[in-house]
Formats: sequence, C-alpha cells, structure tokens
Amino acid sequence: MTGIRTFEDLRLRCKMVPSPSKRYPGECWEWHGATSRAGGSPSIWIPSLQRVGTVGTLAAVIATGSPAPANRVYRAMCDTPHCCNPEHRRWLSQAAATRKTHAGKPLDVAHKARITASRRAGSRITAEAIALLQAHPAGVSVAGLAAELGVSLSYAAAIKAGKWRPAVSPFAALMTGAA
Repeated sequence: MTGIRTFEDLRLRCKMVPSPSKRYPGECWEWHGATSRAGGSPSIWIPSLQRVGTVGTLAAVIATGSPAPANRVYRAMCDTPHCCNPEHRRWLSQAAATRKTHAGKPLDVAHKARITASRRAGSRITAEAIALLQAHPAGVSVAGLAAELGVSLSYAAAIKAGKWRPAVSPFAALMTGAA
C-alpha cells in the first residue's frame, strides 16, 4: 500500500460507528488498523513525512499539509477511541489535550512525585535570595526583586509573606556537622 493521502482514503480504512457525543453528531470513523505497542495509539504510514505517525498527525497533514506545530495536537473530541473523522477533531495545546485525557482521574503517587521533582529542579532561588526577599529593602519593589532573581511575582510575594518554606530542612546543618 502507498499510504493514506486523503480523508476519503482514511474513511475507507475505518469502521463507521455512531458518535456517542451530542456536540459532535454523525458517524465516527473508528480506526481498526495497526496500533503502537507503547500506548495503543493508531500507527499509520504518512507518505508525505516518510514515517509512521498517529491518526492525529495524519489528519493534521491531510488538513494543513504539514504536521502539527510544536506543542499542538489535532485531537478527536468525540470520546470514540481512535476517531479519525476530521469534523470531530480540533486543534488543542498539548497541555489542554493532556487535561482532557486525564480529566476526572486522580494522579498516581509516582506522577505527583515527578511533578514535584521537576518543579524543584527548575527552582533558581537561593538562601541569599530568600533572605533578600524577606528583608525587602526600602525603595525596591517586590516585582523588581522578582525580576532580578528570575522568579515569578507570585512566588516572590509568597516568600516575602512567609508562605513558602525552603526545601532544605532546618536540621540539615546538624546532620552535616556544620553547626
């Protein structure tokens, strides 16, 4: 096979099922072809890209002539697994697509730990910067200090108000013998 080049080619390879969504009526084009091992997402040869991609990537290529821009996805909104109908797809940011995927599902402990670790890794505030914010020298705004330190205004204001605790334990010096 030479791959799917038009929405008609795609429709012919799908099973037509009624849409469960009232917002997206009509038939869903449910993909029943090859899927990836990792997440079970549809795997389709995309001739113009000369690689295998997902239904969303293929639909974006057919609709626009190029794959989705960075941090954007062409997502099915109708709740049918692997729906390929272009009338049921919308452009979303990667963050919005992730929220839609995980809506109503609690995060597992490992996922929460990864989020916390990534936030800590991105923190650029030092103990000296915390002391500077809490002392808040006269004539300097919190916004100015935040910009100077490279942190957000809300983060700087929380430190100044004492609502933020350093990640380092106050007993860390005792454990290292620095006391």
